[in-house]
Amino acid sequence: MILRSILKDLTYGELQGLKIGNLLAGEAESEPDPHQYEQIISYINLGMTEIYKRFFLKSREIYVQQHEEISTYLLHSDYSLANTASSIAESERYIIDTAADPFLDDILKVEEVYDEEGVKIPLNDITEDLSIYTPTFRSIQVPYPDDEVTVSVQYRANHPRITADVTTDADDIEVHIPNSLYEALLYFVGSRAHRATNMEKSADYWQMFKRSVDDVERLGLEVQGEPGDWRFDDHGWV
Repeated sequence: MILRSILKDLTYGELQGLKIGNLLAGEAESEPDPHQYEQIISYINLGMTEIYKRFFLKSREIYVQQHEEISTYLLHSDYSLANTASSIAESERYIIDTAADPFLDDILKVEEVYDEEGVKIPLNDITEDLSIYTPTFRSIQVPYPDDEVTVSVQYRANHPRITADVTTDADDIEVHIPNSLYEALLYFVGSRAHRATNMEKSADYWQMFKRSVDDVERLGLEVQGEPGDWRFDDHGWV
């Protein structure tokens, strides 16, 4: 979905009557003033994250090279080999990625962990001695770290964050939202946009948002599904 299309739909719908939804004078088919892009896009980003939290829309994997002296691995780009701006010495960085496919700090939830043979490792299972744990949403704890071992961490990823300002061409920005969840995104933006001026209308849009995502779940329109529908060993190692 192109950003300009979203802005136009919001202008004639959820933002109608609001200052940030003003049409450009003299244009039959218009959109919000570009000076308002940043405010509206902040709402879109929040809505996208809310939707990506509720639905498993994007999965990514990173590879973690274990070190015997490290049991807990913070999954942050500071520890990425591709991050040339990191202040951490390269020898101490354990996330194996590349400049072409860097780790983007987009973890919502660690879903699964695999060993080098593609075998799934127990996760947060107190009945398994070799289980890996997730003490936080973006860290893993390995019970017996080994310098010779690398693991693949499969995670639920957030959407690519949208950035724009008054100079942005809204035709050049793609927003990664499934058609089935587009209506829900518009309702979310409507709820956020009206929050400061009309709490009742904001609440109405929030209820419409919830009904819309409930309909997607009821109709089975999720794009990717749950973990297990994708497998690490189909991708191979870098």
